[in-house]
Amino acid sequence: MTNFPTTVSYARYPSITVTQEISTTYNVSEEYIRNNFVYLDIFYDEINYEEFKQTAAMTPSALVSDIGGQLGFFLGASVITLFEFIEYLFMKCHRCCDSEKKRRVDDSKDDVKLENLENYNGIKVKPATSSVTLT
Repeated sequence: MTNFPTTVSYARYPSITVTQEISTTYNVSEEYIRNNFVYLDIFYDEINYEEFKQTAAMTPSALVSDIGGQLGFFLGASVITLFEFIEYLFMKCHRCCDSEKKRRVDDSKDDVKLENLENYNGIKVKPATSSVTLT
């Protein structure tokens, strides 16, 4: 809703010369003219106006990038860091599975009896013996 300030000003109307001219032209008395004639002038004090227009400060993509930048700044993380962390977990699990597999293979090799090693793959092998003397 637009508000316009109102002001009122007045003066004696009509003047003596205008009253005499109107009374002779329209054949009415000067008293009648003073009581019944009105001069009304409506106008704007200022022709200038203000128009308020709302526009978006940023686009949705700019908002998402701004939020991501702030999170990266405050948390010290980014999308790349997230992928690096996932890669680290994957590599850790892969090494754990490989070491478990290697342990099973090593355990099956330990089951071979030392006495059977003498003829292992056609090679004559003698088990090493060591003795420790304490003094």
